[in-house]
Order: sequence, then structure tokens, then C-alpha cells
Amino acid sequence: MNINLIKFVSFFIGLFITLVILSYYKIIEPFTDDQPKIKEEGKKENFDVIVVDNQSVLPFEGYKFICINTYLDITKISLNDGKWYDNNSENKYYDFNYNNYFKFNKGIKLYDNNLNNNGAKLADLRNIQLDGPACFNFANNSETYELIEFSMFLVTKITNFTNNHNIIFEMTGNTVTTNNVIPTYTSSIINVDFIVNDNFNYNINIHIGDVVYSGLIDDIDKDIIHNPNYIILGMYYTAAKIGFIINQRLYEYANTNTNRITLGSTPLIINKYGSANMQLLNFVYYKTLFHFDNFDLFVRYNNYYISGLYYESLNKKCDVNHRIVNDDDYQLDDISGVDQTIELPDTQLRPYHLEYNNLNKLPSFKYDLMMDRIPSIFNRFFNYSFI
Repeated sequence: MNINLIKFVSFFIGLFITLVILSYYKIIEPFTDDQPKIKEEGKKENFDVIVVDNQSVLPFEGYKFICINTYLDITKISLNDGKWYDNNSENKYYDFNYNNYFKFNKGIKLYDNNLNNNGAKLADLRNIQLDGPACFNFANNSETYELIEFSMFLVTKITNFTNNHNIIFEMTGNTVTTNNVIPTYTSSIINVDFIVNDNFNYNINIHIGDVVYSGLIDDIDKDIIHNPNYIILGMYYTAAKIGFIINQRLYEYANTNTNRITLGSTPLIINKYGSANMQLLNFVYYKTLFHFDNFDLFVRYNNYYISGLYYESLNKKCDVNHRIVNDDDYQLDDISGVDQTIELPDTQLRPYHLEYNNLNKLPSFKYDLMMDRIPSIFNRFFNYSFI
């Protein structure tokens, strides 16, 4: 046989064997994703998914869109600028207010809270409306400005209300056409309205589009709302459910709104017209559904600063890295039972014992993106999960 032919055939046999070996190696090597990551809007590239042993950090910090509070840096409330800057934003001029600050038109005074003079200060919003970034920044879809889901929390002290209707939180948007044949439109609005009833207690209505959710959160005792220390109010919105939180209790509606909510250029509002005599401690907005199995982390985060534990840690009177359980004075809110509600860990300082552990928490709304930093190989290839 021609020697050149032998060499030619041998070369291709060797090349074939080499390719088979390389292919095998590629198949069994661990899955990696070395492609450049596209930073999602409103997300940070590096973050702690869940903070368990350090209650000084906001839970799901990497997924908050905007947060203002008096916990770490009260200079974020700039009287000269008339702006309350987000915790992670610099006090400076911005060409466009994406998620950088809220504006106010009257000076905000700071007062000691009732739990500890060394704790977080109360920012007095009496007769003051906070105007945040344009609402379309809070949308989940940056092209259509559609709102898909969100969670927000207000940690505040409310002394009283000056109107019969008092909107403490509002996002507005564009009208949506629901019928092109016979022109029909629906409004895009989300707000929380505290209504003074005949007993001088409060009915709380939630407006989503043209639907008013009412009846479930009625006759809430004024002593609960006007807690002398503070109250945690929260809301979440998804395509399926709408929830409102007062301290440890969840009030939940099925979402019956069938029209899209598209947000517009008007600012997000806290304390509309300044009708609530309220002192704000913390406001945080997530463009995602908060994982409520970890609501106690949010409770402890606020307690850490309000109770003065942060001040004590600065003076090295306690270990900031130790999982601290607050066992100071505690006052349980006296809320009458409502079948449709679910209890949460309470917002006040509470001894950590069996009764606390036995409280029913919110249902486990699994939000994979907030819990799993890297999807499994099944998620990547088959969009499938064992959970």
C-alpha cells in the first residue's frame, strides 16, 4: 500500500479519536455560564440573598428598588435640596430621578422615637407629601410600563388623620383601552385609602384600576393604627392576589382586576396631601414579591435600629454579628379575629418563646429569583423544578 495513503488515513483516524475525546470531556464537565451577565433593571450584580445572622442589613437588599429611612444616615434628608435620598444614592443632582430620591416642599423635623432616645429618629411628615420618582420607573416592564408585581412596606408612627379619606401610598398611570369598538377605558391606579368610620376607627380600601377592594379591612381599632411606638404597614400585588399587612396580620384579596395596570409619569406618592399626621421611619419598595417566609427578618431589621441596638453596637455594648433576639417590653395588638387573615410575627419587641414560634406565618409564596442566585441545570435546560 502506498505509504502516503497510510499516513493520510492515519492522520484522519487520529483526528477522529481526538475529537471524540474532546467531545466527551465537554459533555461531562460541570455546567458553567461564562457569558457576560446583563444587569437586570433595578437589580444589583452583587447582593446577599438572605441575611440570617446580621439584622443590620435590609432583607433582600439586592432586590429593593428604593428605600428611604432614618436608620443609618439622617443626612439623606437634605433640607437644602428638599430631597430625601435613597440609602444607596449620593446626595447630588441627578439628570433623571430613576430611584434616587423623594421630594418634599416643607422642612422635615426629626424627633426621638418612644422606645429609645438613641434609636432611629422619626421624620415628621405632618402636612408633608413625599413625591418620589415617576411611577413608570416602578413598572416591571420598561417598554410597556406594565405593573406585574411589587411589595412595599411603610414603618411609621401615625398620630391622626385630618381628612375622612387619607391616601398614604399611591401610584398612577395611563388609561387603558378595554374596548376598541365601543371606546371604553379603565384607569391605572393603585392606592391605599384610610377612611375614618362612624366609630372613629378605620376602614382601609385598596384601589386597583377601577376596582375597589373593601370590606375585609374594616373597623380597625384606632389604637392599633395610632400605636405610640410604630406600626408596620405593607402591601403586595400580583396577578393572583393583593395583600395588605398591619403589623403581624395579613388581609388578602383575590385579584379580580382583569385590565392591565400601566404606570405613567406622575410621581409615586407617600402621604397624599399630607393628610396623615405621620412620622416615617422606613419605606422600601421591591419590584418583586417579598418572600414572606422571611418576614421576621424584616421585623428584626427595623427593631434593630428603632430599639437602639444599632447605637449600642456602635458603642461596642453588644455583638452586631450575633443573632440578637429582642426581649424588651412588648405590647401585643388587640385585633379581633378575621377568618380571611393570617398572622405574622409581630412588629413590636417580643420575647422569643414557643408562643412566638407557633404563630402562623404568611403562605409560602415561592419567588425563585429572590431565593436562588443560580438556577439548577434543570431550570436552565428544561425550565423545570422539583419544588
